[in-house]
Amino acid sequence: MGIGDNKVPQGQKIMILGIKGKKAHVMYMGPSVTIDPVEGDIDLSSLEKRTTWQRTNEFFFEDIPLKN
Repeated sequence: MGIGDNKVPQGQKIMILGIKGKKAHVMYMGPSVTIDPVEGDIDLSSLEKRTTWQRTNEFFFEDIPLKN
């Protein structure tokens, strides 16, 4: 899965920071090659497809693992 220009390896965790319309703003919670946070917007349909998160989740401020 890509967040901005960064690829997030499978099995790593991302955090959903907020949802606006049909997009979620997420942050990668693992190590990266930069000191800057790795964050960006992802379509909700892509988020559902590539993670364990579902639109029915009421509490979206949680670590969610990417599917292997």
